[in-house]
Formats: sequence, structure tokens, C-alpha cells
Amino acid sequence: MKLLERMVSLDEEAYGVHFGDKTWTFMQSDGIVKELKPDGDGSVVLFTDREEYCNMVKQQRMAECDLQASHVIYFYCFTRSLDHTI
Repeated sequence: MKLLERMVSLDEEAYGVHFGDKTWTFMQSDGIVKELKPDGDGSVVLFTDREEYCNMVKQQRMAECDLQASHVIYFYCFTRSLDHTI
């Protein structure tokens, strides 16, 4: 998240130096690269679109956390039900 905050706070020149080749993709926690927009791998995030990019990444990260949490809860409930059947 710090990197996203930095991306938004930079001026246009610094953004171009550090993120000028950034595409509409991000890497999930499992290492899989995901496109945020159709043809995201072939589209560069412009300076004017950097906030939209950051918001989309944050949304995906939150959804990823929600999915992981639901799996943990499911596994916990499933193993608890097994304890009661033995």
C-alpha cells in the first residue's frame, strides 16, 4: 500500500521516471499477475489515471483478503464439524 500511496503523491515528472511503464496489472499474493482492465498488460497507466489504478488495486487486494478469510472460516467450521462426528 505504501507504493500505491507514493504513486499517487508524485508529480508528473517523477511519476514518469518511476512508473512510466506501469501497466494495468498487479501481482496477487499468490504470485499470479492479474489484469485490471481488458488488455491491461498492453496498456500503460497514464499519470492522469494513476488514482484510478491505485483504487482498483486496493479493491482487488481487499477482495483477495475477503476470499482468504472466507476459506479460513470454512476450513475452521469444517474441521470443527469433523470433531463432533468422531
